[in-house]
Amino acid sequence: MPANKLLLNVTEDRERLLALLDKVYNMYSEEHYATGRQVTSIATGAAVKAATMVLEECGGRIMLFANSLGAQGCGRVQNRLNATLYNTDQEAAKMLAPENAWYRELALECISKCIVVDLFIAVTLKYKSLDVATLSPITGITGGDLYLHTDFDVNAHGEKLYY
Repeated sequence: MPANKLLLNVTEDRERLLALLDKVYNMYSEEHYATGRQVTSIATGAAVKAATMVLEECGGRIMLFANSLGAQGCGRVQNRLNATLYNTDQEAAKMLAPENAWYRELALECISKCIVVDLFIAVTLKYKSLDVATLSPITGITGGDLYLHTDFDVNAHGEKLYY
């Protein structure tokens, strides 16, 4: 897929980009879910894979923002929190190790294409668990950064990510 089909010039297409961002915001706003619409599952792995395909010719940096489990599509992860495993011999093997090697393999692909991935994780009261052990290899292997925002509230902390 050619990059020019998916990329826009910020200066020339500012209005189109702002309209897209407004649509995305409205899709995931609290009002959207208050009207009875179903919660949409997130496809984190597919999003990173698509961004990798866009940048494959020129390289670059992917900034991934996550606040819920990417439970759909390629690279999907599951909630692995299990309180019965805390402080046991199985905790490290079952909860602290990556669930699968998909993000590690994607990271190796990113390296070959000169792509760096930064991961911004915003843990909220609604979504208390993200599988950082499974997602983190993509940042470590590509030389990216991992930012963890605990107890994130968009109203109180939103400007930190905006600027």
